[in-house]
Amino acid sequence: MKVVKLRQSDLKKPVEDLLRKLGAVKGKLAFPSCVYMNTNDYKVLARNMALHVKKAYPNLRKNKVDYAVGMMMLNLGPNTSLGDAIKPGYVLIDEEGLK
Repeated sequence: MKVVKLRQSDLKKPVEDLLRKLGAVKGKLAFPSCVYMNTNDYKVLARNMALHVKKAYPNLRKNKVDYAVGMMMLNLGPNTSLGDAIKPGYVLIDEEGLK
């Protein structure tokens, strides 16, 4: 397990870029289940993903934006099963799972 400190700019990136920065992408496969994040950071990341979707598709209604963000976070969102056990601003990476 490895602990990585996040910057505010990292939470403003799309989820794919964040996973790539953390090393959870191998070729065309992403391993978001090996990245553990605090629940509050996850909510900030989801809010910023909504802004990215809204910028890419400006004519979408709010419920469609929420649906798109939900699907992205379901597929590529970090694991929040540890919840508040991780300090805000830090990410825990399971290196054994990435091998």
